[in-house]
Amino acid sequence: MLYDPVSWVTIVGGATLLGAAARARLHVSVRLALIVFAGFLLRLDAAWQWSLHIWDESFHALVASNLRDAPFMPLLYARPAVPYDRLDWMSNHVWPHKPPGALWLMALSLKIFGTNELAVRAPSVLLSTAGVALTFFIAASLVSTRVALLAAGVHAVNGFLIALAAGRRVADHVDTALVFFVQLGCVGTDFARIRPETAQAAKFNAIAAARQWRTGAAPECRRERPFQGRRTGHA
Repeated sequence: MLYDPVSWVTIVGGATLLGAAARARLHVSVRLALIVFAGFLLRLDAAWQWSLHIWDESFHALVASNLRDAPFMPLLYARPAVPYDRLDWMSNHVWPHKPPGALWLMALSLKIFGTNELAVRAPSVLLSTAGVALTFFIAASLVSTRVALLAAGVHAVNGFLIALAAGRRVADHVDTALVFFVQLGCVGTDFARIRPETAQAAKFNAIAAARQWRTGAAPECRRERPFQGRRTGHA
């Protein structure tokens, strides 16, 4: 698929920001900010499309739209006009196919920004962008600042994660939220390891579980068997 002029400008701009972040003379926080902003531009450009993707974004968008009126009743077809199979997730009435966490975020965005495609994708773009910074913090706690900057850069340009946040891949916004809150759980777990009295890790695990059931409990494994990584190293 050919890129349009705006996409080419975005790609060049993102590459320029990443190139600037590679300069060791800049402060680490400035370098991280450049990487995060590059990741945001790439995700925003991929999401800037005035149509919904069939798998699975159109289904998630419809359920999120219905959640605006009934937050605790996820509905695919609010008023079914023909008989349906309640076990068929593509045509049923009540839709328990995915946990509601990401769908609630989408519903809130639709309520604030109106019914449009960009409002559907806004939460995922923001969460996926924040995930770039979380990758930095996780890698910095395990290895070193230099490796953390490299990991954040890889996360920023990862094509699959960009497509996921833009609704171009199956499970799209649900899995984008899952990735973010699992990352947040890892950061919270690391913080809880330093200060055992905190319960942040458990909170983030619960939020992640609301996005994708068992997978959301992944950070708990790290608390039970913490990674052994170096906490030293400078960019």
